[in-house]
Amino acid sequence: MKKILYLCCLGLLFSGCFSLKTELPTMHYYSLDYSLKNKHKKCKNVYQIGIADVRSLPTYDTSLVILKKDNGEVVTFEDFAWVDLPKNMMKNMLIKALDSTCVQTLVPPFAGVKYDFLLKTELLNFEIHHSQYGEYVQINLFYEISRMKDFKIIKSGILEEKVKISSKNYVASFQKASNQIIEALLKVTEQLKNK
Repeated sequence: MKKILYLCCLGLLFSGCFSLKTELPTMHYYSLDYSLKNKHKKCKNVYQIGIADVRSLPTYDTSLVILKKDNGEVVTFEDFAWVDLPKNMMKNMLIKALDSTCVQTLVPPFAGVKYDFLLKTELLNFEIHHSQYGEYVQINLFYEISRMKDFKIIKSGILEEKVKISSKNYVASFQKASNQIIEALLKVTEQLKNK
């Protein structure tokens, strides 16, 4: 009986010394969205674009916000992340942007639906870059547009946007850079009217 009483007292004594409760840092989640400039009411030449799933390099296939330093070190932020994968947010922005113009968008599975063009994209960069001159958001997007009647690639290229970060407002800088990428891609798709 004395041993049990002794162990209970010892347990009570040490219970104040150790805490098994570990506080986790507060995580904040953010999303990106395309801000519509204007939506066309009537369109004379409507064409259809099939939008393939946006791909990304494995490095950017995460919801963590990536910071790349000049020395090559890559780190992630502990207190904020994206609500979805960057490639999914970019695809949603692209669909919303194209839908605001004279383009009818289709997404996989296409299941025998006829469309005029196929747009393939891949995120090559989606990061904060830290250098001795400051921090900026960098987004690079590869695109390829094929004409479906003859499966010919008619346009391809890489779009790049860099936005300087001011006052540590990372999300606003990502928002601005991603909107500029989408606007540049809209200009490319406008040229398809004559193809």
